[in-house]
Amino acid sequence: VNMSKRPKRSRHSLFGWPPNQKAAPQANHSVSQDAPFKIFVQGDIMRLQNKVIVVTGSASGIGQAAAISSAQDGAKVAVVDLNQEGIDNTVEAIQNAGGQAQGFCVDIQEEDQVRALFDKIEDAFDHIDGLIHAAGILEGALTPVDNFDELTWDRVIDINLKGSFLVSKYAVPLIKKTENGVIVLISSVAGVKGGSSSVAYGSSKGGVHGLSLVLAS
Repeated sequence: VNMSKRPKRSRHSLFGWPPNQKAAPQANHSVSQDAPFKIFVQGDIMRLQNKVIVVTGSASGIGQAAAISSAQDGAKVAVVDLNQEGIDNTVEAIQNAGGQAQGFCVDIQEEDQVRALFDKIEDAFDHIDGLIHAAGILEGALTPVDNFDELTWDRVIDINLKGSFLVSKYAVPLIKKTENGVIVLISSVAGVKGGSSSVAYGSSKGGVHGLSLVLAS
């Protein structure tokens, strides 16, 4: 991407910290409902105006930041996670700042729940313009492969890799309703170059990377 051709953004960062402030407080992977960010106002360029963006794992961390950033750019955001309290915090923070968001509590490793999720999203929004899939876990850190528990392996693979497959599977029909749509699956360098502290996590993210390549082709 040629960054020099990108639209000029607001002088505020993702969470609205002004440029003359030396540093924002250290992130704690969650945002309170009175978080100091703002929705871009008239005069700012809103690149996602009226777009529908589904963000998984958006109760905290990268997913929450993506949901907020999408809302700042004018998107209608479907906030998806298994953590209901975190969902409520993200939705309320976006709405309190003037944005549009709706929460959905789902276990992404369960196909019936994922199917029902996208049925509800279709009822609420008709279509989606983008999926940002950030939901995932890291378990079994620093455990050598010869001591690695099968249940931990299955859980990580089911959530990280199977979950990526399921949300992609059911997002595609709603994305096809638009002229242009985007799927973003959050992987990790651990899935490309190795080096993860968890055998299962690195393997799952390698699978996510491969899934992305297959879908793109």
